[in-house]
Amino acid sequence: MPPFGKVWALITHGEWASTFEDIAYRRTGLSLRARLNIVLQNLSHALRWPISFAIPYYLTVEPASICNLQCPVCPCGLHKTIRNPAILPLADFKRLIDDIGEYLVLIQMWEWGEPFMNPDICEMIAYARSRGIVVICSTNCHFFEEEAVVRKLVDSGLDGLILAVDGATPEVYEKYRVGGDFRRVLAGIQRIVAEKERRGSAKPLLHLRMVINAFNESQIEAFKELGETLQVDQVAFKTINAGMGGESKNPGILPQDKNLIRKKKARHFQYRCLVSWCNPVLFSNGRIGLCGLACRGETELRATSDAASFFHVWNSREARTFRKNIRADCNHYPFCRECDCREPDFQRARFGVEKVARRMPSQPTGSQPGRGPGNGGRR
Repeated sequence: MPPFGKVWALITHGEWASTFEDIAYRRTGLSLRARLNIVLQNLSHALRWPISFAIPYYLTVEPASICNLQCPVCPCGLHKTIRNPAILPLADFKRLIDDIGEYLVLIQMWEWGEPFMNPDICEMIAYARSRGIVVICSTNCHFFEEEAVVRKLVDSGLDGLILAVDGATPEVYEKYRVGGDFRRVLAGIQRIVAEKERRGSAKPLLHLRMVINAFNESQIEAFKELGETLQVDQVAFKTINAGMGGESKNPGILPQDKNLIRKKKARHFQYRCLVSWCNPVLFSNGRIGLCGLACRGETELRATSDAASFFHVWNSREARTFRKNIRADCNHYPFCRECDCREPDFQRARFGVEKVARRMPSQPTGSQPGRGPGNGGRR
């Protein structure tokens, strides 16, 4: 359960603050029903009964299950996902937000694939932000060549943007981000920074990230310098998961420095998974899933358009069966055995987050777009 101070702020002020992917956020203005929903949802986490008492307040959305790159540990980039590649229709996204938006605190706007390959991505972000929902997105930064796209991005009210740039020089970057264009990436980031400065906007917070691998492990300090040159907000590092989705187990991708490799889990380690109780996924095919890391769609349920409501899908017979099985045995499903989130692996996943000095005005993450300094207004 959350600490008392966090619960007190929720009950008395309708506020929920935390961090996600090392990005601090704060959701304000939650209704009384939404506050009660969070309490009930945390009770569901604790009890792990097959039926969930409430609507999860975290949502993962997969705008696209296609990608322009071929990164060596990603099933999507390697074209090894079994789900048919798709672009999430804007109508499916809006339907789900209309149904459960009141209860949502945070949307993670990515799963498999590059989110900005969806032409409606900025409209989706803006629609969620109009409900006060915090939205954090991730990108490989290849889709910001047009000034109009950059303006839409800043206009959308996006709270945080993870910039996946895994090298400080073109030669190193392109060994991991196969098919990527380092100079195009940097130019896109510079356009976003320039647009924020032109607007006097603090959002989106720009979080420059390097996944440490065999090619770039010697560039940690150079990567920090790159962040300062680009004038992003944060620079951070993440350890690589060479077994993601069970698709790539190439030991040659791991760094030589053993301190930069995640601790290997013991075979007997008992992992207490909460994902199917607290973090649904809206996949690009319009279906709801219980776990986004199951890249082949093993946890897919029905589409919300095929049911009376999200809550009906979330507590369907298939969902209850999955929770019952995973509660009894964390290794019940084959894809769970390669899970990226299993402790003690995941506790070493991210490290070294550093703020970069900026000339931007501060603005609380999660505040309503269009209210307060630094927002370019609604489109």
